[in-house]
Amino acid sequence: MEIGALSQKITKPIAVRHRTPMIYIERSKVHVKNNTVMASNKDGSKELSVGSTASIMLGPGTSITDEAVKIIARRDCLIMWTGGGGVPVNCIGTNYKIPKNLLIQTKIFCDERERLRCAKEMLLRRNLFLTSSMTAVNQEDVDKCENVQQVMLTEARWAKAFYRDLCSVNQITLTREKMKLANYFCYGLVTSAIVNMGFSPNLGIVHGANRGGGLIFDVADWIKPVISNVTCVDAVTNNWTDNQIKNRIIEKYNDSGFAKKIVDGLVSIYGLDN
Repeated sequence: MEIGALSQKITKPIAVRHRTPMIYIERSKVHVKNNTVMASNKDGSKELSVGSTASIMLGPGTSITDEAVKIIARRDCLIMWTGGGGVPVNCIGTNYKIPKNLLIQTKIFCDERERLRCAKEMLLRRNLFLTSSMTAVNQEDVDKCENVQQVMLTEARWAKAFYRDLCSVNQITLTREKMKLANYFCYGLVTSAIVNMGFSPNLGIVHGANRGGGLIFDVADWIKPVISNVTCVDAVTNNWTDNQIKNRIIEKYNDSGFAKKIVDGLVSIYGLDN
């Protein structure tokens, strides 16, 4: 590959909300052929449209060339090295980001009143992802909260009621192992939007400062009820394997338009102008 191909000017990246959410690859070699990023394995080769994809997950048995990393980064596609099926995310690689959104995020995180306002909106925004038959977050309960800790308690009560109703309607019991697998996969999915928008995944709103990845847990809670939990219901009902669960979650996320909803939600909560 010619060096000039790597130094060529890249046009303005496609906005995150308009990209395909993710590509997951395992047991393949990611490389460059004719200035195009390819994934090759024993079954053949396929082109990876990294310029219109928000993130690429590299699972076990995957190698990637230096040239491929450079092109993927220059096209503002997030690279995540993960365990099997994207669980868990072990390392994140991305291009440099303008610090504007990070500064806004930090300011809100350090302002108790602003953080409470954002926490309330964060919790209520779950209703935009739920179907009409699902147990919604109660507006009045959220309005009564006087601090973030109370928001967390309100969230815990809602989650308990949601899971109870979900299992009752479907007459099943969700296994901890399948729930953990599905939830971790959701964490990897939302990481793409958070990091690509220039936010720190560690500065949460509801989940606070006591653990890493707080914002990832906040945002993943928007999609877990309708992707992770519903998929686990289907998995228990149909006795799906772990790989079937992972593939169904990717399919649901890519086809649902949730990536755009997540970006729109973060724009609203942080008061951004884009």
